[in-house]
Amino acid sequence: MIDRKQLKSLTVLGWNFGLHILRAMIPRKKINQVELFKGYFSKDWITAFTAEEINQVYNFQQCTVCGLCQEVCTPAWESGGKFLGPEHLAACAGRSQPEYISDADDFFRCTLCARCEPACPEEVKISDLARLMRRWIFRVDPSATWSLFPQVKQNLDQFQNPFGKPGAAPKAQAGKILLFPGCRETALGDPEKWLALCKKSGLDAKLFSAACCGGLLEEIGADNLAPGLDRLIAQGPELVLT
Repeated sequence: MIDRKQLKSLTVLGWNFGLHILRAMIPRKKINQVELFKGYFSKDWITAFTAEEINQVYNFQQCTVCGLCQEVCTPAWESGGKFLGPEHLAACAGRSQPEYISDADDFFRCTLCARCEPACPEEVKISDLARLMRRWIFRVDPSATWSLFPQVKQNLDQFQNPFGKPGAAPKAQAGKILLFPGCRETALGDPEKWLALCKKSGLDAKLFSAACCGGLLEEIGADNLAPGLDRLIAQGPELVLT
């Protein structure tokens, strides 16, 4: 004899089995479960690092907090306590991701000079650490960066220069020797005078003005680091003058 509890259990089991079969028969929109899982943590600024970034984090965690890097860090001396120095940056890398935001100012105050790196007995790459954390902060919460940086990124995307200066850039030309003046000289300078100098030097250079080399974008932590260089390389020049 089947008692009431067994009957109830079998009924629920049969009902759920029937629903499973029915759902399998009805076409449904596929859901990316990985992205759904990541979404649960995005509000807490917890995101996945790439494989390359994970290897960098392992390097940063080699820091023994010996303090030797602090002795050679000029920005830490000159900041009057506003910048806590490379030792603090390395210590930050061992914390959880939500805490990185609270140290955003220090990651952006680092000048990326790398003077601290030769002093480190564990060979921790502090400048790489600062760049990585800037990219992470810019990726998860651009508002946590210095207010100037999102505007710089917007200007580069819209005007191909960080200054937000509209105007037609000189037309790019193809050639074996390309002059790449960069966004600053293209927007605020006179690239034609450099072409004239090339001619006086016996170089038949053509002007390539596809703007950003990616250096400034890398420093502020933005992605898509070298859109101008990608277009330049696609030209296949034999020599590039900068």
